[in-house]
Amino acid sequence: MVCRESSSQIKHIQLCVVVGISLFFISCSDPESGKKDEGSGGNGIISTCDRVSPVVDGPAEKSYCSTSQIYTGVTISGKAEFVPRIVGGGSAGLLGPDSPLPIRKAEIEVLDENGNSVQCGETDDNGQFSLELPTGSSNVTLHIRSRGVNSNVNASVMKCPEENIPYSIQTSFTPNSSKSLGTVSAAYNGDTLGGAFNIYDQILKSNEYLTLKTVTDSCSGTYSNCSNFSPSTHKLNVYWEKGFNPGAYSGSTSGTSFYIPGTGRLFILGGVNMDTDSSDTDHFDNSVIVHEYAHFLEDKYSVSDSPGGSHSGNALIDPRLAWSEGFANFFQAAVSSSPYYIDTSGNIDGTTSSFSVDLENQSSSGSGVYALDIPQMAEEGNFREFSVTRFLMDIVDNTPTEASSTEIISDKFIEIWATMTGTDGFVASSRSFRSIGLLHADRKNIVETENIGGYEDWSPLRTIEDHNIGRNNYAQALKSDGSCTSYLVGGINLTPQIISARDDGSLDHGFSTSHLLINNDYYYYSHTGGNLKIDLRYKTDSGTEADFDLFIYNESARLGNYDDIQNDLTNNEGINEPDADIATAESESVSLSSLPAGNYLINVMNYTGTGSTTSTDYDLKINDGANFSCPDI
Repeated sequence: MVCRESSSQIKHIQLCVVVGISLFFISCSDPESGKKDEGSGGNGIISTCDRVSPVVDGPAEKSYCSTSQIYTGVTISGKAEFVPRIVGGGSAGLLGPDSPLPIRKAEIEVLDENGNSVQCGETDDNGQFSLELPTGSSNVTLHIRSRGVNSNVNASVMKCPEENIPYSIQTSFTPNSSKSLGTVSAAYNGDTLGGAFNIYDQILKSNEYLTLKTVTDSCSGTYSNCSNFSPSTHKLNVYWEKGFNPGAYSGSTSGTSFYIPGTGRLFILGGVNMDTDSSDTDHFDNSVIVHEYAHFLEDKYSVSDSPGGSHSGNALIDPRLAWSEGFANFFQAAVSSSPYYIDTSGNIDGTTSSFSVDLENQSSSGSGVYALDIPQMAEEGNFREFSVTRFLMDIVDNTPTEASSTEIISDKFIEIWATMTGTDGFVASSRSFRSIGLLHADRKNIVETENIGGYEDWSPLRTIEDHNIGRNNYAQALKSDGSCTSYLVGGINLTPQIISARDDGSLDHGFSTSHLLINNDYYYYSHTGGNLKIDLRYKTDSGTEADFDLFIYNESARLGNYDDIQNDLTNNEGINEPDADIATAESESVSLSSLPAGNYLINVMNYTGTGSTTSTDYDLKINDGANFSCPDI
């Protein structure tokens, strides 16, 4: 889901991800003003559909027209195309019509005057078609629909889930002789059906890239547990309507595009309040379309632990979110063979603008922790989505890296995919809290364990992007085997780092000022169910006493969001203030009753508002155990 502010700077790109129905409606900053139509279904949504919900079970989609009939009659031929808009350079936005492109691998159905099906077919790679029809003197109508169910694609572009009807362009004629129908075209303006077919074409291009990089490169033949991409396996429903903002389902006036995991439903922004010329649209923004499709791929072929929530290019964010968004940014660039993320607003027929993010080179704008997309210290890149994106770009492209004139790795998408989809990678049941750090570790294990010859060392690129391999900075496993000592020395770095407020608005008690890497430790704990008690003790050696806090999250929680924390925060559980007596140890405790079995994140956080700059040691105990717990590294 993409939510934008008006500025073209990376630091103002506000991104949101829908991760489940309970978290579905996320407000984004700087909403656009606009009226609502109280006459459309009574829900205040301006749309030609009677809108109910993005997850409503509408009527079944009409069966795909796949069976060709055999006739001795006339031959009808022609070509189908759509017209996109030109994407201007820099901040130019969307301009006039671009060169027409073929509508490829799309369904064709010919209907008689009574709506009965006469013939079925599909366009070819050039958008051309040739059909046999019975000779007749009554008009028939040829429909070319924005969907395909074949070996190349299994997707439909439709207006709304309340109707589930694909778009179509059509032409009527009398089949009294063999003839060419010429070109049937979907326009870039007017009804803007070119937008629907552009969305469909971007899905097809993505599938072609994946097929080339997994099947042609012998994913399953080279890696024993790797999954070849199969375009027909999982159905995708894309919903788009000219002038409609999918955020309106929640009453939001901010233009948004998003994918809802688990549903196979992707929503593309068509405008706001029926305006396409001056409001934000995404139907010709290929970066946005393929970015959202990447979330579908992650959902269906891999496993995503992204908690969703707001994020921006200059923020340190939850590594799970950084991985998911970083991968989606990268994938759209890989498909387009262009290292940029381009998003436009409006078009030249109204008012238009755009921004472009360079995904190959680090930005030099900003300074310190406010630098737009540059890690400021070792291992910080795991917490930055554009650092994840740039790293993945350097795995597949053949251009120089930021720190070297010679690219050491190129065209290794297969290794990324094998790690994401392999049963000894991300899809393994033993994995949780997946991030780029885990990808590094799993990939290294896969290529070495399966003895893949000729693989390159990723470590130089990890150094460039300040990535850490493994989990020792996020979701470290805990052990309580008696080897841990009281007051774990050096368990956390207390050098204060003040960062900008978290995008999700969690400003209370340190979330806006505690550096996610150096002022926090994160532990992975597998709970078997029932009561869970965690005790934290800490002691500052000298100077200003630190203020440590203890937070427990479930596996789908958003880091730093009070609504998702398991603690009883109404009673300040886990966040009590220290007594300022530096000579004595401080403590925090969280007790949870009847906690469901599952994987949990234990977050030990230093609230930097105290200004403490001295070393503080701490220890953890779980369920009053005999032994302390410490990282299993």
